[in-house]
Amino acid sequence: MNAQAQAQAALPTQAQAQSDYPLGAGDALRIQVFQNPDLTIETRVSENGSITYPLIG
Repeated sequence: MNAQAQAQAALPTQAQAQSDYPLGAGDALRIQVFQNPDLTIETRVSENGSITYPLIG
């Protein structure tokens, strides 16, 4: 195995990186609802760890 192959093997996949990240205050989110673009929002996690989303609260 060459150095490039070793470096690529050491990198986590995108799915792994996303599932291992805990959301925290100030994190930016983009929420999309399948086949309903009107419900797409961009928001930030508040200091108390919550978000507000239309129809949910």
